[in-house]
Amino acid sequence: MKLNILLTNDDGIFFEGLKELYYALKDEFNIFVVAPSEEHSGTSHKITIHQPLLTNKVIEDNMEGISINGTPVDCVKLALQNLYPGKIDLVLSGINKGSNNGISVHYSGTVAAVIEGAFFNIPGIAVSLYSYQDKKFKEAAQFIKQFIKKNYEFMKENNSILNINIPLEPDFNKEPKYCRQGLGNFFQLYAEHNHLGKNYYFAGGPEKELDHGRDDDDRYILENEITITPLKIDLTDYEDLKKWRDR
Repeated sequence: MKLNILLTNDDGIFFEGLKELYYALKDEFNIFVVAPSEEHSGTSHKITIHQPLLTNKVIEDNMEGISINGTPVDCVKLALQNLYPGKIDLVLSGINKGSNNGISVHYSGTVAAVIEGAFFNIPGIAVSLYSYQDKKFKEAAQFIKQFIKKNYEFMKENNSILNINIPLEPDFNKEPKYCRQGLGNFFQLYAEHNHLGKNYYFAGGPEKELDHGRDDDDRYILENEITITPLKIDLTDYEDLKKWRDR
């Protein structure tokens, strides 16, 4: 039987990265597209609670799907609970423009979508490109297709949530780097301006502090490696928990 894949993103249902995933996967898998009607980058795990969620059937460029006036997490929650309950085998989010390595996972709507799927015990893959300009969406989509075909059963067995980042010049024939999440913080993030005596700020960056000695995705993405980081939804610090219990 074909896998049933829920496809979403945070760049909006008409974004090229999502479409290329759809085209690459539709012949070998059952694809259910449920994505935001507009961009929701940086919304993390935000959900909509003070306004109704509106659905709209979308048919464009030989792709069919449902757009929602909400966040990526709204899309996954509504799809899994109301639109396609009990049908989805894998949540796939992306392909995002701009990487989601390191602490970016905490801000990312792309990553939050697959974490929401994990709340329902459904494995997931978030996939992002490091570059904003050189958009290798087609090549990345083919890589993801082959990855799913090869690894889905293992993902299902382990309830895996994977964060995949594609570097500037990827070698798709090379084994990816399985590594930890980086912890390098952003710096020079806001640019200050003054207009008519008032200060305002634009988000800048995204430069990061980088330690080339660390075995993490912050390092390897800049060394032109495809990085794969397994994530978890339990944020408990068990070492610190034990210290508090033993006080």
